[in-house]
Amino acid sequence: MAELVTKDIRNIALLGHGSEGKTTLTEAMLFAAGLIDRQGKVEDGSTVSDYDPEEIKRGISISASVAPLTWKNNKINVIDVPGYFDFIGEAIASLRVVETAGIVVGAVSGVTVGAEKAWDNAGKLGHVCRMFIVNQMDRENADYHKVLEALRDKFGSTVVPLVLPIGRRFTVHTLTSVEIWLYLAAYTLVAVMMFLELRAGWPGRKRAGASSPSPEKA
Repeated sequence: MAELVTKDIRNIALLGHGSEGKTTLTEAMLFAAGLIDRQGKVEDGSTVSDYDPEEIKRGISISASVAPLTWKNNKINVIDVPGYFDFIGEAIASLRVVETAGIVVGAVSGVTVGAEKAWDNAGKLGHVCRMFIVNQMDRENADYHKVLEALRDKFGSTVVPLVLPIGRRFTVHTLTSVEIWLYLAAYTLVAVMMFLELRAGWPGRKRAGASSPSPEKA
């Protein structure tokens, strides 16, 4: 393995509500990186990050666990964080050692209390970048665009998609940097047009084409 330097190391915590698929997502990342031959399942007790006997018995994550992997010459330390509020201490502790909080939301369930708490806890630290991961796109009634609109309604227009699905399920299209800028430019243009339209309707402003009355002669 090549010698790593600090700039090539990434630390990310996967947070969110319980049963949104954080452990399964961690398993998929390990599989994609070639570290495991097949993906384990939570219900079978065969995942890498849920190795504790109590976690296997209950089918939930109880403590945060680190799953290191290498991707494109970068080492990524993925922390699978429990989603149930009984273990909120694990989430807070994990946020102190990462640069990025990956807040996992379900493509069916959408914005949950766990996602809101994860957003707030990461924001309090100041140094943690936040991103949303829309998970479970293979489920029935999954609706990426509905979830995206719900995220924008809840957290504001700073929520911008970097990966878009083609249709409602399965096929995903990763945006290029040019497409991202075009997307942002489109939103900016709409905002400017709305501002100009509102400004034109402010009291005391003349409408286009309207003429001022001629002053009366003495």
